[in-house]
Amino acid sequence: MSITGLPVGVGGQGRTQFFNFQYDDSLSTARGLDLAADLMNYCDEDMSQLASWFSGRALDMSPPIIVSLVNPATDAAGNPTQTLGGSWYGGGPWPLQVTIAIGEFPMGAGTPTMLARYLLVSEVSEMYMRAINATGFRNPWFRSFSEGNKGEALSRFLAAQFLLRAYPGASAIPWVKVPKGGLGWNVTNLWLDSPRENWLEVNDEDHVPDKVIGCGTLFLFYLYDQLGYRIEDIINAGGGHLSNVYENLTGDSALNAWGKFSGIVDSHYPHSASASAPPGSAGGFTPSYSPTLDSVFPVPDLTVFSATGQVTWVKGPNPPVVVVGVDHRSKVPPPLPITITSSHPAIIPAPSVTIGTSATSVITPLTVLAQGAGFTSQLVTLTASYAGRTLTSNVRVVSPDAAGLPHLEIDVDRSADPCRPLFVEGADQIFEVTNLFVFADQTDLSFSWSVSGATADALNTSSLRISALPSAGAKVTVGVTVTNAQGLHAAGTLTFETVAVDLKLIDKELRCRLNRLINLNLSIPEWPPIDGDARQKRLKVLGEQVRSVSNGAARVESMIRGMEQR
Repeated sequence: MSITGLPVGVGGQGRTQFFNFQYDDSLSTARGLDLAADLMNYCDEDMSQLASWFSGRALDMSPPIIVSLVNPATDAAGNPTQTLGGSWYGGGPWPLQVTIAIGEFPMGAGTPTMLARYLLVSEVSEMYMRAINATGFRNPWFRSFSEGNKGEALSRFLAAQFLLRAYPGASAIPWVKVPKGGLGWNVTNLWLDSPRENWLEVNDEDHVPDKVIGCGTLFLFYLYDQLGYRIEDIINAGGGHLSNVYENLTGDSALNAWGKFSGIVDSHYPHSASASAPPGSAGGFTPSYSPTLDSVFPVPDLTVFSATGQVTWVKGPNPPVVVVGVDHRSKVPPPLPITITSSHPAIIPAPSVTIGTSATSVITPLTVLAQGAGFTSQLVTLTASYAGRTLTSNVRVVSPDAAGLPHLEIDVDRSADPCRPLFVEGADQIFEVTNLFVFADQTDLSFSWSVSGATADALNTSSLRISALPSAGAKVTVGVTVTNAQGLHAAGTLTFETVAVDLKLIDKELRCRLNRLINLNLSIPEWPPIDGDARQKRLKVLGEQVRSVSNGAARVESMIRGMEQR
């Protein structure tokens, strides 16, 4: 082992406040000298992060910790004959020391420094676990001779949490490539793709990657990512079994820990035994789940489900759709299968919907089947379900012709002059539709008017104008058909008879105008100092009020003179 070329740190060459580094001479410069030197830049800060997670506890032996970068042996094919990764020992006369063995193997994800820091944090965290109770008597995270299954799960959980903080945006735990295939440090997939037995009650010396460790590691992610407990609180809540950690944190019985944990996993990530594989064998379950950062939490839950509220089977520019959404992106493939049912599948068949792992929502076209003659309207309820949650959306299916929607109501536009007499011979008149709300979707409405007994200015505008009504006693019928972007139609008609101007009509108009003139409120507010823009706006409002009063008075005067002449 060598320290040649390493920077001179706090305590000498290759030393930092808490670590002494050395490397195997057989390693390349990149994987020996350079990697050790790079680790020296981060190790003390990473140590401080661990100390804070363990609530300021000290190790049971004084630093420095010796860190050795070694070159594992390989066979003729280049495959390792020694275990890759990290290990540690130390006690009594033997100082604390960590071995990191990744050799010269190329990276499959991440960088050598990322992986070495991940491994170093994982190993040193186990030293902190032992220090919680140096004698090993009732230590919540350490057995008599090793960290055991609980401590191994905790070290992998902590190393993953460290990785996410040190490398924001990291998408996977770093791993290396060996000739026989990739070699990684993920463990939760070992339990996810197994019969998923209850390993929360195990408390033994096992600390090798297996489904027991995978179960424990994922359970700690459940406490942190799903239930929201702090890392410090999880460590301080250590107990005889992982179920007791749950009890200490939540106050709920340890007997409920397994049911709640396994229930949420199974409901969101179900699997079944593969017929082609022996029961309980590796890869014997489908689908397969392999979270790249070892966590499937927080799980995605169904939160959004809506459909186009009013549809028909004739295709228009805006086809009907359903929108489905979840509150969190799934962390593992395959896509989330959302089950949708229809109360009337002969009208709207249930659409097939999945949400990919890179998305939280999806928009899917909605199929509406053509219906027979005599069909007018039917309410169809669509129900979306995923992982025990259910949402519904109602869709009104209507016939594409005018029979499908309520009758349109046509009235005179009274907005300009509410006192003006209606349907007077020779006068102009504007008509409009007053209940366009019969269309749930009012985008891109098109209008087709028809008139009998009179002549209109145009027949394709949103309102209809007749510039000169025919002589008194004429019968006029105004009709309209409105179509929206979905292709839905609605129609309506209005029939009226024109009238002549007489004293009774003038008297009615005069009374209306006098009442409105009396009720006009001409308000001239106080004029405190104000800026120029505000002053102009107030003058404009006042001018409009004055003109309204003046126009009203002029119309009344004109009517009175007209009546005097009669």
